[in-house]
Amino acid sequence: MFSVEHFPGAGHGWGLSEYEVGLLLGILIGEGHFGGDRKQPQITLKMNVRHEPLLRHLAARCPGAKLYGPYQYETRNFYQLMFRGSGLRDGLMPLLDRLPWETIDPHSFARYRAMKEKYNL
Repeated sequence: MFSVEHFPGAGHGWGLSEYEVGLLLGILIGEGHFGGDRKQPQITLKMNVRHEPLLRHLAARCPGAKLYGPYQYETRNFYQLMFRGSGLRDGLMPLLDRLPWETIDPHSFARYRAMKEKYNL
């Protein structure tokens, strides 16, 4: 059994400091999955349960983010933080598009760009 939690975020915008924006980008570079379900795009962070406080911290500050889990699969225990729908299109993507991501890590940026192209974003 797992739970799903929806976090509305702080205020009307993203409640992230500059530090937290850098932290989010770094986590997306190292752990992010950029894909979709053939109907809508999504960005997913799947991390071990020991990172629950970090995922909850980000989810609480990112409107539209949903935290799923904990899941148990064989010996793995993890949560998934997912961004999709308007939270992705109107919140996370504009934030990411303002960052110098392509120069920092071209490989992960190419995966992000491919998701955007596949879903005509």
